[in-house]
Amino acid sequence: MKNSAVLRRPSAEVRQLIVDAAAEVFAEHGYGKTMTTQIAERAGVHRSVVYRHFATKEELFRVALAQPFVEFLADFATAWQEQQEAPWPDELLLREFLADFYDSFVRHGSALRILLANETGLAEGNGQLTSGVQQVLAQLTQMLTEGMRQRGHPTHRVDLTMRFIIYIIMGFTLFDEQIAPEASKTSRDAMIAHLTAFVLYGVRLGPEPATRTAR
Repeated sequence: MKNSAVLRRPSAEVRQLIVDAAAEVFAEHGYGKTMTTQIAERAGVHRSVVYRHFATKEELFRVALAQPFVEFLADFATAWQEQQEAPWPDELLLREFLADFYDSFVRHGSALRILLANETGLAEGNGQLTSGVQQVLAQLTQMLTEGMRQRGHPTHRVDLTMRFIIYIIMGFTLFDEQIAPEASKTSRDAMIAHLTAFVLYGVRLGPEPATRTAR
């Protein structure tokens, strides 16, 4: 039986099946009209298995639709710890930050795109989603503020900088094919390299030339 096969899988794998199924069902039917039985059926597990991993529908909603942010935080936190004793150059660290975020949104782009298209049907659960995302952004802002201070960079409105970066990456990963189908064929590495230079240096895409000293 399919359910028995799923239950024999590792707990983390079953949990991910449930989360992926929930993201699809919430996006299709909206928060209010989604039933836990629908999610269980889509995941191929008994409803009791869903409740074994998630106590409430609200908790499952928060995890399912905030997971691009949560996964990104986990990925970047690993890289952040690796470079604490021997700090990486600014460009390398920023590239890692942007690449992790980009990849996480690409992995979950389909569900998020449907979610945004069906926004009105999810009004009841928006508080849960916002709460989960805000927790992740607060941790990221604290991490980046500390890092910028250590590197001697200004820390004014790091939260605003973070939001700008998120909106840019969300736009590219969710809507680039619709807005600029030909341009969207740009490779991942080229996209991240350009975005890194843009965020780090602005429209010059490179460090300011050294000022010549007068003879």
